[in-house]
Amino acid sequence: MRTLFLLIIFFPVFEIFILFFSISLYGWFLTFLEVFITFVLGCYLFKRNKGFFFDYVSYPSKIIEFSSHSLSNNKKSFLSIIGSVFLVLPGYVGDAFGLLLIFKFTQNLFVKLLLMVIKKKNNSSVIKENDSEVVEGEFFDLKKKIELIKNRR
Repeated sequence: MRTLFLLIIFFPVFEIFILFFSISLYGWFLTFLEVFITFVLGCYLFKRNKGFFFDYVSYPSKIIEFSSHSLSNNKKSFLSIIGSVFLVLPGYVGDAFGLLLIFKFTQNLFVKLLLMVIKKKNNSSVIKENDSEVVEGEFFDLKKKIELIKNRR
């Protein structure tokens, strides 16, 4: 949690430092031209890919079945949407990260990294014992519960 807080503080400061360094190195015109071009590119890519992603997510069964298979099938539009959002935001680090998320080769690397992180975090309601999964839960006999409710009335 502390590293996330430091990252949230450090990232904008680093972006502003790089922006001012770029202004001093290349001048105002080229720096803001780069920001404008990546903004337009990000808006174009977001508009182009949002239909693929939101059509996929609009089906409720697809949201429930969001697994590694659906992520690998839908990774291009999902990661392109995130990459285009990073391109719209001003800053060189965000632009570089956004461009990496748009290319197919780096998308495969990010999906593998994401799946490794998801696999490390096991669901706390599933306990593995002797290579079998045991799901914790409660069982209610609904017939008896309905009879009790009817008797109370």
